Amino acid sequence: MKLWTDLREFFFPRICPICGKKLLLTEEILCTGCLTGLPYTHILNSPGNEMERSFWGRFPIRRASSLCYYARGSKISSLLHDMKYHGARTACIRMGELLASELHPSGFFEGIDCLIPVPLHPRRQRTAGPRNLCPYRHPRLHGCPAPHSP
Repeated sequence: MKLWTDLREFFFPRICPICGKKLLLTEEILCTGCLTGLPYTHILNSPGNEMERSFWGRFPIRRASSLCYYARGSKISSLLHDMKYHGARTACIRMGELLASELHPSGFFEGIDCLIPVPLHPRRQRTAGPRNLCPYRHPRLHGCPAPHSP
């Protein structure tokens, strides 16, 4: 089995979408340098955090959190671009798992009955296909005890 993995890595190396370096076998989506260098918010379950305040007066929201700060041209912007426009489904799942693993110990999910997906625009639904309509219903998503709405 290791021979096939080595051959696959030789002919089709996995590349970090941020820095372009070859990923090690233990790295999944991002290289360790890029993963540790992301602009994490560390807001977790802080009431009245920046993310919640951005929704105040616009939408009735109980809790909100964010894994990273966004800035145009930053490391995270290229990753989000790949996730949104190039169908980087594995990156979406891995970043969702990372966010859930950060939020779960903070008690963020306590009292939440259900997670409701943000609907896609009808034009995007036609091009996305049925498997991409709700990517975070993936069985590997862990750390979130709340059921997911269809």
